[in-house]
Amino acid sequence: MDYKSGGWSAGALFKIGLLYYEFKEELLNVPIPEGLDWETESMYMAILEEIARPVEEKSLRAFEKALNLAHQEKVYNKWSSLCGEYAVKVNQDTFPVPGDKLVSPDRMKDTLASTSFIRTLRRGEVEVKMIKEAQR
Repeated sequence: MDYKSGGWSAGALFKIGLLYYEFKEELLNVPIPEGLDWETESMYMAILEEIARPVEEKSLRAFEKALNLAHQEKVYNKWSSLCGEYAVKVNQDTFPVPGDKLVSPDRMKDTLASTSFIRTLRRGEVEVKMIKEAQR
């Protein structure tokens, strides 16, 4: 998926994952037909779970792609955060706990704020110091 924007791509992947996740939830909450004996009811539920398993896998893959994209592009926004939350719901063993600093929006890479490598900006006669120099 290439929207030329990591943020929008993460949003689109989240929506895809959410669609599969909600479909899986609906499948597992289908009412059991009345009048079934215990054995038939168990088979009915097993078949629904079997149908839901690949749908759940698709949701997890979409959330995982969005999280990987967020880490690669260093774009941590509400979409990547939501993907983290839902990935935990689908597979708690593999994904970090919601609120983990690795998937929170406060870890955005802002190239304008990232000035540790720039000491001075100069244009013509005007010079702006980007870091305070230690007083000696």
